[in-house]
Amino acid sequence: MADQQVMFTLGGGGPWMCTVPESEWPTDDPEVIEAIKTDFMGTWGDRESSTLSRRVVLISRSSGA
Repeated sequence: MADQQVMFTLGGGGPWMCTVPESEWPTDDPEVIEAIKTDFMGTWGDRESSTLSRRVVLISRSSGA
């Protein structure tokens, strides 16, 4: 079997909302603002939230060749 290569691109979402002044948030909807704030925790705001998992797992299987 020929060597197989896989390439992928991983991109991020928008900015951490805790780094954006609330006056510049992309909405005026109070429900959306409240939803954004529910992700804020402690010193790090929405950069460290139990509701958002930011993990990447890479699994490789050797071809045995």
